[in-house]
Amino acid sequence: MADDTLFLKISGMKARPYRLNIQPENMAKPGLMAWLVDKFTETSTPIDLLTGLIYNFDISTNPSAVPDRFMIVFKNATVALGSTTDMLPDTTLYERAPVTYTFSNEGYATISGTNLVAGTTDVKINITANSPETDNYEALGTDNSGVVKGITKTITIGTGALDMTTPLAINISNILTPFKLGATPEGIRLSLQSSGLVSIQFLDLAGREISNRLSQKMTAGDHWVSLNHLKSGAYLIRVKQGMKSRTVQFIKN
Repeated sequence: MADDTLFLKISGMKARPYRLNIQPENMAKPGLMAWLVDKFTETSTPIDLLTGLIYNFDISTNPSAVPDRFMIVFKNATVALGSTTDMLPDTTLYERAPVTYTFSNEGYATISGTNLVAGTTDVKINITANSPETDNYEALGTDNSGVVKGITKTITIGTGALDMTTPLAINISNILTPFKLGATPEGIRLSLQSSGLVSIQFLDLAGREISNRLSQKMTAGDHWVSLNHLKSGAYLIRVKQGMKSRTVQFIKN
């Protein structure tokens, strides 16, 4: 069903408000994205293929009751390396509320208008669509408990050999290390989602490197990075693994 269009025919509609309730069944497939297009209001609304979509609309004039007003557009979420694909509406949700998109990891694709511009790495990444709450409608992707989660889909670029759907996590805390007979120096807890070569830099707040860069292979899981070589003060730690990178500010007492 990818790259296909389902036309919804309406007829005999009286002039009044209506609610369109879309409830997908067995449609939450990997690599499939969908939008409801309202040609009268010229808006496109992302559809969560797991939980569905409720769309409120009015019939008030003859043009608003045209039989081909609504259609559901399906898009293949697998794109070619270096390609540009029109698949990301920039305004949706009935009142033209703006939609913003965020990637689970940066550096593999960019957004240009309504286009997804793929990079040159075979990778899987998540993209989340969000829109603000309006006077009449909830924010995009609001669950039954009122929590706003947005709508997240997985984009496959090329073969998708590298899975980057989970972001690199860096957690900073004061810890009790299991080393040196119970000594308790401050350290950084680094949680890695996958094994690989990791680069660690310590910088001052102006971005100047203040110690030798550490580069070594690390396994997936938690690791402790000692701060014994640092004096008390505020610092930045920059961690890179492959094309993933995070910079976090911390204070050593």
